[in-house]
Amino acid sequence: MKKKAKRRKISSFNELYYENHEDNFKAELLPSWMESYTNYIRADIEQTLPEYYKKFKQGTIVMIDFGVRVGSEISGQHFGVTLSNKDDKFQRNILVAPLTSHPGRNHISLGYEIMQNMNDRFNEKSKETLEIINYMEEEMKNLVKKVNDLSHEVEKDFFTQNNIEVTEENLHLTIRMPGRSETSPVNVKQKEFINKLKQYNYTEFPCLKKFIELVSELLDKADSFIPRFDKANKNILILNSLTAKAKRYNKETYADISNITTISKLRVTKFSENNLSENTYASQASINHIKERLNNLI
Repeated sequence: MKKKAKRRKISSFNELYYENHEDNFKAELLPSWMESYTNYIRADIEQTLPEYYKKFKQGTIVMIDFGVRVGSEISGQHFGVTLSNKDDKFQRNILVAPLTSHPGRNHISLGYEIMQNMNDRFNEKSKETLEIINYMEEEMKNLVKKVNDLSHEVEKDFFTQNNIEVTEENLHLTIRMPGRSETSPVNVKQKEFINKLKQYNYTEFPCLKKFIELVSELLDKADSFIPRFDKANKNILILNSLTAKAKRYNKETYADISNITTISKLRVTKFSENNLSENTYASQASINHIKERLNNLI
């Protein structure tokens, strides 16, 4: 098609595109959708589409960008349930039924199953994360106790012979685990003290030798735990946010069988373990219910 013909055909679209339609959902959605749509077409033209695609189990709940469509066809981002039964990594498209919280003609009630599954998922993840935090805290607590029990038996003669100043703080530990990616100043001081002791010959002082070994292990473990603490604390915040978000969706769910459609897998929100999408499933009973109603419809 020649440029002049292209300009003529696109002129009416441009008028709509640049007009102000704040009261119209589809018109307001159009700029964002055209950006996404352009990226999809460009990837197709430049042959940069993925070679393999995510495989979806039937019944997976996914967030989908349906774009801007006409009439009563569903538009925008909505949850959907995957219906394809034999999906694999070579399939570029997936069959989905959009989900809605509004009853209507050809809207099949799935009850509160989907939202309950989501809440159960987030509660399970929160429990797992708290167990990780408790495990690390218990590990640190046990090591600190071993060190502090041993500190009373450390040979004080060593410090006198080598003219080393030692305080109760040096021998009785209070290792700290900050909720950020840095080493506690208390731990830094303790490291400096232990490194100083390692410069001397302490082989004839068995309790001190064991003390140095235990403190070194404890400080190394504290350092290794810091990023894990960070991640766990961030996950708790994210899960709390997702739980609050899920509560807003905590309504009866309906599958809109009049809008069942095939969509590109590129339009499915990317998976994240801390996302609503792909983290829950519809039951087989719900899938069978959708199939029965669809068979009646066609």
